[in-house]
Formats: sequence, structure tokens, C-alpha cells
Amino acid sequence: MSQAIIISLSLGTGKSGITDLRAQLVDSAGSDVGVAISQGFADMGQGNYQWYCASIPDDFTFGGVKFFSDAAPAVTLASTAISGVDFLPVTGGKIDVLSTALSATSRIPDISVPRNATQGIPVVIALHNPDGSALPGQASALSATVTCLDNGLVLDAADNRFRDSPTAPSIPFTPIAVTPHIYLATLSPAGWPRGNYHVRTIRGGTNDEFVSAFSLGLNVRRSLGYSAVYNGTALTLSVWVEEDGVPQTDYTAIQNAQLLNAAGNLVTGGDLGNNASPNNGIFTFTKTLTLPAGSNYVFRCTATVPGPDSLNDYQFVLQSGLARP
Repeated sequence: MSQAIIISLSLGTGKSGITDLRAQLVDSAGSDVGVAISQGFADMGQGNYQWYCASIPDDFTFGGVKFFSDAAPAVTLASTAISGVDFLPVTGGKIDVLSTALSATSRIPDISVPRNATQGIPVVIALHNPDGSALPGQASALSATVTCLDNGLVLDAADNRFRDSPTAPSIPFTPIAVTPHIYLATLSPAGWPRGNYHVRTIRGGTNDEFVSAFSLGLNVRRSLGYSAVYNGTALTLSVWVEEDGVPQTDYTAIQNAQLLNAAGNLVTGGDLGNNASPNNGIFTFTKTLTLPAGSNYVFRCTATVPGPDSLNDYQFVLQSGLARP
């Protein structure tokens, strides 16, 4: 007997139309398990993909999976942790019956996208009859609600904002044309508060309920972009925060800004202070100080960005290397 899993990938519109996606299982240490898997991928459009595999070995119970293009196997496009709770048992190539009325699987990847990214987050539900056959025609019975776990507010589908009592809390599903027993709802996170979210999908008229969680704008690759000019006496340094390479515009303050030497010590006059007046996400510091030519420096700061309503701001310590020509 083997195990099955279904995972949705949101790679962004810049990664649309990839035809040579591969999945590679990895153990808890990140080492490859078995060979790369090329089957089971479906292009959902606009940089979204679905991967279904019904041949996960029984002895694979904890680890992860990474995804890449066969043309560039060294570049990981996405990865997620998986464990036994994510699997369904498979017998003879069909998913085993999980209930007397319906067997179903749901999966939302453990992701955290930049807050102002424009790509959607796909929510995918696959429905089967007790005999393992596909179950189409259920889109009107499916609906999803999204709750911010940090403050309990619910997404209002009418305007994509979170409220105590939304007027339209249900997000509809549509069947995927080539596989009508698989249903898709797309979340649009651009403009949502950073935080942790819970997606609950129900099938009307049944007790079927599918639950998963994800985070937004928290567990991302965060870095500083900068532009610096030094005229021999004054340094003008403009900095901004990037997440996964996407410039962010909702950061409200850069605090405890410091210029350190290559040894990590504060240079004379290197305390640049605080800036809570960004211009389109860009914070500018000007300071008179002496920077010898041919030296390397480190800019370090604490970047502040709002959390969900009624909660404290998030703060991240960031640094970037600078060179004085």
C-alpha cells in the first residue's frame, strides 16, 4: 500500500507555463529521498500549479518536498513540510474510503507570500465517492471562509477586507475544467494584514469540513535594498525592505539605524537614529561623518510594520553590507 498527497503551488505570474516541474521528497535533514517525480502536475494558470501523487512510500512519514524545473534543478521554486497527517492511504491506485458518504482531500501549502504580491493563493478540494470514483457537480455546495487567527476577524468577500461581521463571508469554488471533481477557490491576499490565517471549507448538506492554515508576510526572505551617496563629508542613505525580492511599501519605521565597521563596531558618528516618515516605503538618512576610502561597512536597523488590527506591530532586525569606494 502507498500514500497519496495533493499540494497546491503559487509561484507567481512570472513562473507561468512551466512544463517541466519536478517534485523531490526530502527527509527531515533536507536530504533527497528517492528520485525526482515528474508526473501529477497540473497547470492552474497565472503561475499556480497542482501536484497530485498517489505513490508516496509507506515508510515516508515525516519530511518535506521541494519543487524545481528540470531545466534548472539547482533552483528550488517552492518547498513545504509534509507529514503523516497530510497523506491518504491508497489501494490499487484509488483513494480509500474515509467516510460512509465521501472521501476528500484538501491541501493549502505552508506558505507566506509578500503582503503586496499580486498572485493569488489557490485552495484546492478533490472529492471522491465511496468507491473511489470522481465526484463532480459539487461546486455550489462548497464554500470557504478565511479567519485571521491573530484577531478573529473574518474575510468579507465583497471587498476583500476583514471584519467582525462580514456581509459576504463565503468564498465560492469553481470546478477545474480538465478534472471537474477538483474544485478551486482563489484567495487574493494583496492588502491583507500580515499575520496567521485559517481557511475552513465546508460542503453544504454534509458533515464534510476541511481546515488548513497559512501565514502572510511573516516567514519570507526579508532583506534591505539601498542607495547610498557619500561626498566626503556627508552620507545620504536611502533604504527599503524587500520580501522575496518584492519592495514593500507598508513598513512604517526604521529604528535604531546604525553604521558599523567591518568588525561590527559602531563607527564614530554612525548612530543614524530613527525614521518614521517613509516616502513610498523608502527611508532616507543623512549624516555628517568620516568614512575612509576602501572600507567596508554594515548598516543595521530594526524595521517596523503593522500587524493585524488591535495587535502590536511586527519588528525585524535587518542588516546589509556597504562599501566605501
